[in-house]
Amino acid sequence: MNNEIEQELNAIISSIKEWLQAVSGNILAIDAIANISAETPVSGLDLILDPLEWEDLDPTPAPRLPSSQQNQELDSLDPSGSTMVYKSNWGEIPTVQKRFQSILKQRIQTEMDDDRLPLFPWETSISDYELEEPAPLFSQALNFSALQQWMPQLNTLSVRQQLPESVLAQILRGCFAVIATPRKLGGQIVKAVGELFPEEGQALNDVAGLVLAGGFPGRGSGVTAAPEIIDYAAATPDQQMALSLMAAKQIIDNLTLFVSTHHPQLRRQWQTIYGNVDLQLSYHPGQDVSKRGANPSLRLQVWLPKGGRMTIDNSHGSVVTERAYPGYVSAELFDLQPSQLYPLEIRLLEGEQTPLSFAISILN
Repeated sequence: MNNEIEQELNAIISSIKEWLQAVSGNILAIDAIANISAETPVSGLDLILDPLEWEDLDPTPAPRLPSSQQNQELDSLDPSGSTMVYKSNWGEIPTVQKRFQSILKQRIQTEMDDDRLPLFPWETSISDYELEEPAPLFSQALNFSALQQWMPQLNTLSVRQQLPESVLAQILRGCFAVIATPRKLGGQIVKAVGELFPEEGQALNDVAGLVLAGGFPGRGSGVTAAPEIIDYAAATPDQQMALSLMAAKQIIDNLTLFVSTHHPQLRRQWQTIYGNVDLQLSYHPGQDVSKRGANPSLRLQVWLPKGGRMTIDNSHGSVVTERAYPGYVSAELFDLQPSQLYPLEIRLLEGEQTPLSFAISILN
């Protein structure tokens, strides 16, 4: 009888070791118990493990059992009243005794109290992991601080009072993203506010056509010639779209710099929290831009209210000029092509920021 019990306990211990090793790769909680089977007598009901308690320690996953063993049952007490018989995948054997359970729990608790917690397979020692706090949803959608230095210019918008600052910041970011794309104005403003109205592409296009024609959606199905003084939160969805599209149109108008043979000079300012960025463009078409051998050029001079960098792109690459303190930076482009956009970015010497983005357009 004792030999059968010893074999059974050894089989159970081996299975528990395999299970713990698969979970954490650490079997310290079992090592000291491996030899108790030969030293522990088994007899009497006082040492019997309740079958319901054993279910929590069962090391054999149910799905791996053969179908013939899926429905295990507990036999009743034998006539002597001394042993409970349990049917398992090892056959009919006496159930695990309570002492085994108590020693197992005691050893695991000792390991935990000594800070010797089970390790993951890739760990060699206990380590404290730094908690990574999730970023607020607002900062995931929009990094407001990266745009804040460019926001003062938006106070000049005709719809400034109707739009919350967070909405304006998202529109500004959208305008920076589309300003140098070869889209018509209507497509640019729809794209710029698209994140505010996801899955509303057709409605945005309809309202954009109305805004570009000088209209504004009224209450119900009506149309007004000018926007009502309304609160953005209380406006209808069409009115919110119209207010956002109007803001995007005015921003893109400020960010697009047109020069031509008839209008070769242009000056534009953009207000920042440090002062104005002042841009001066001077276009020289050469002899005749339509003739071969002409060499049209563009000179750009920009005043920076603090140290920063200016980058302008053309078909041959990028021209970068910078300074460490307030003052002018300048650049000159040659071999310009009419009807082509030339992206211009301005960054100030600050932390993380979205660049102030313009588009220079050479008109025929």
